[in-house]
Amino acid sequence: MPDLTEKRIQPRRDDHGLAIAIYYFDADELLHDCRQLLSDQPLHLPLQGVGAAGVAVTLRCSFPGLRAPLVVSAELAEVVGRRHRDGAGLLVTLDDRGREALAELIPRLEAGDAELLIETVRVLLIEDNTHTATLIEDGLHLAMQRMFQGRLGFHIPIATTAADASAFLSGDKPIDALIADIYLAGSHGAALLEQVRANPKRAEIPIIATAGGSDEGVRRAAVAAGATALLQKPLSMRDLMSALCDALNLTR
Repeated sequence: MPDLTEKRIQPRRDDHGLAIAIYYFDADELLHDCRQLLSDQPLHLPLQGVGAAGVAVTLRCSFPGLRAPLVVSAELAEVVGRRHRDGAGLLVTLDDRGREALAELIPRLEAGDAELLIETVRVLLIEDNTHTATLIEDGLHLAMQRMFQGRLGFHIPIATTAADASAFLSGDKPIDALIADIYLAGSHGAALLEQVRANPKRAEIPIIATAGGSDEGVRRAAVAAGATALLQKPLSMRDLMSALCDALNLTR
């Protein structure tokens, strides 16, 4: 089962050498790794074949709501094999410039510095058709950018099964709204809605249910299970954005 909160790591080479982009779910995850690096504990990255010990590397760390990536200079301390406690990969440590930069930035992140951060809305998308999920994700990002002109961040983790969604929702990661297909493969979407409403930590979250069929019984069940709004597929991005803005009281 994929971990929807797992950080994504992408290495690349440019004119300045090796750069590694790290995308975190939220500020807490990034701060955890930054504090680890500042305490002289190497950061393990599950990458292979991108460099040898001693190679300089630029870390570009970001998460939804961060206005621009944190760019930190570091170096590869060691290449480790599968017997390492975290598995095969690289161990990365800060150089002097990287240490100085993080020491200055961490207190600002912890304080919620508005020069670094913008308000972010997190919407869990539950959709078993990966193509449809990508279209919805891309459409929402574009619509949000046009509507808010960068004044509001938008993060859309995607769950493609009811099991993935349940695993995420049983945790403590923040989420502001759900968009849920009520015809999930192998599961009745309305049952998932009922689980959300039964969870004290998530009970008040707005749920935008989507349906591609014409079974009125299933649609009524979704509303009865606690859907805030019910939209017919194929989705109109205008209608979806309107439902989200109304549910979250976003000023357009």
